[in-house]
Amino acid sequence: MRGQEAGRCPKHNSPFLILHSTFLISVLNPVFDSVLAAIGLLFLLPMFIVVAILIRVDSRGPIFFAQTRIGKGGRPFKFYKFRSMTVGSDKDSDREKTVVEFMNTKTKVKPAGKASTKIVNESRVTPIGRFLRKTSLDELPQLFNVLKGDMSLVGPRPTSFDVQTYDLWHTERLEAMPGLTGLWQVSGKNRTTFERMIELDVRYAENLSLRQDLWIILKTFGALASQCRDLRGRLKKAPECQAQPALRPANIVNFQKT
Repeated sequence: MRGQEAGRCPKHNSPFLILHSTFLISVLNPVFDSVLAAIGLLFLLPMFIVVAILIRVDSRGPIFFAQTRIGKGGRPFKFYKFRSMTVGSDKDSDREKTVVEFMNTKTKVKPAGKASTKIVNESRVTPIGRFLRKTSLDELPQLFNVLKGDMSLVGPRPTSFDVQTYDLWHTERLEAMPGLTGLWQVSGKNRTTFERMIELDVRYAENLSLRQDLWIILKTFGALASQCRDLRGRLKKAPECQAQPALRPANIVNFQKT
């Protein structure tokens, strides 16, 4: 049995399979991404209009937020989101400090811990922006990035970190096209370290396949559904908390006397 297995040509040593896999990734993946992104934009057009109106009414500033991010091979590109924060928040010095602290996190972060990949100053998030971020609706404009060829539906999330701040092995994540969602996002993104995030991105880049992409897309829909259920649960609890009468200081004094 072992002899038969030893005589069998390993998958990664077959030139035909390598060429076949390369063809699928380089030719079919972009077509797959473009078709799904176009369908998604047409289907979500009414939602885009509603969100745009809410952002315009909620606060001053543009509807879309554009920022330079790092793409495949270290190439910079314009990255789009629905604006969820006040204008100028991307130039927050506190955010830059938090970015450095996050990149230095080495240990596992507990679910209730402070460390998170959401490196933002919550005081700068707008009311409608808070909802958009909770439901990930702020990420939808990146479908335009997919159509432009800057991003894929699945891949490592593009970062604003300077490539020069990466360790050498970190740059392996740049071998794959950045994506709307990725292995890191379906693996507890808000409870992981920077090192773990890079490890997951590198693992994805080293094992590119349509099967893996489809699996991550399905997991992403599951994660989004879970986020929506959690948000709905919190909204239901909010009126109950408001309905409870606050305990007055006088009542506290009388209780202590007895």
